[in-house]
Amino acid sequence: MSSWFVVVALLLLIGWATRTLGSFDPRVVLAWVLATPVALFAARALMPVVLVRLLAAEGVQRIAVIAAKASLAASSPNGSGPPRFSESVSPAFSTIAAPNA
Repeated sequence: MSSWFVVVALLLLIGWATRTLGSFDPRVVLAWVLATPVALFAARALMPVVLVRLLAAEGVQRIAVIAAKASLAASSPNGSGPPRFSESVSPAFSTIAAPNA
């Protein structure tokens, strides 16, 4: 909670120093200062429940995208051949599909 007060203080100080604080409605700034910690707390509290349900959902395809230099994406970790579990490899990125559980 104290880190939130530091963020608010720094933003208000920067707004005052640059003379842009008057551009914002004080009621909106106050609502933001009060509502953001509540929203952050709710998101932290709900995220474990949401993630468990999402990961347990049937039929959800999980895909990981790994970006690397062409020389890294074009070979396996040990440098001997194409990457394992790879569906497609291009110089820009590699898409790896996770096995269905």
